Amino acid sequence: MKRGSETDCIAACISSSIYWPQFEIMKLSINMRLSLIGSHTNIYSPHYKRQIEYAESILAIGEGRDDKYSIILNTDCTGSIMKVGLSMMKYFLDDNVESALSWLYPNGFNIDDMQRTCILASKNDSVDIWNEIVQNINPEQHIHQLASHDYLCDVDDPFGYLEQCINEEVLNTFNSNGVPKHILKLKVNDICIVTRSLKTSEIATNSRVRIISISSRVIKAELLNDSKRIVLIPRIRFKFKLDYGESYQMMRCQFPLRLAYCMTYNKSQSQTFSRILQDAIGQPFTHGHLYVAMSRITNCDNIRLFITKDQLHPNPYNDLEADMPVITNVVYHNVLLPRH
Repeated sequence: MKRGSETDCIAACISSSIYWPQFEIMKLSINMRLSLIGSHTNIYSPHYKRQIEYAESILAIGEGRDDKYSIILNTDCTGSIMKVGLSMMKYFLDDNVESALSWLYPNGFNIDDMQRTCILASKNDSVDIWNEIVQNINPEQHIHQLASHDYLCDVDDPFGYLEQCINEEVLNTFNSNGVPKHILKLKVNDICIVTRSLKTSEIATNSRVRIISISSRVIKAELLNDSKRIVLIPRIRFKFKLDYGESYQMMRCQFPLRLAYCMTYNKSQSQTFSRILQDAIGQPFTHGHLYVAMSRITNCDNIRLFITKDQLHPNPYNDLEADMPVITNVVYHNVLLPRH
């Protein structure tokens, strides 16, 4: 819930619906995203054991409880916001961006590798910073700056007074979640997500694509899935309300694309990656945030946190171990309680 309190978020959950008691709950017991867990081969190998331990650790994070690898250090008065020590997690400090990217992209800007890797961050501001950093690694020299066409719509302004005050240049400065910015900067071979479904091209929201060619009217791209289908992406219209007036709405005509080297925790839902760099400097701020970010990976050895030195904390149960990263975890326990 945008700007909503914990109570607002819980009220919006499906488990708060009057129809919830009519649902049959079927619990999944095996983490099929983590490789090898679904099979019973090599069950005595160290890797299999780590995968099991990681699966149990992120499940504890999702349920907001203690685990030997996800240790709750303290909570707020409601018990919903807690500081969790992640003793199993490896990390990079924020003064070592180059090493973090070298680990994430061991073969440099390689499309085949990059389509299976991602940086995850909690907020859009961090996403934009990371996307710009990685885009600069793209060896393509020419960067296309694609400007949108913005105008007011559904506004009672018969004499054009409002239009004179809020011209297109002012409208260019407004943004909204899920809507591309006025200037979209793209290079050939950039990896993007499609921010709106395109029925004519049979492209779903959040589909990942590789840019093949760019023009002012259409962008040619390759879907990064098993089909490897070539699609043409046109400009489309995005309608959204302005922050300072619920009755003021504007229309933006722009390509439904956003760089996808980094994405928010929320956007990563349903995605699976072989390697993840998780920017944990911007703390998770809503229910299930941390669980979503840490459960996108197929191999527990292929995820690293990006943190500050202040986020390191001694392990209270083992003084001999190195300092462990500490992150905020938000779990609304009332959402998880069975309702009758």
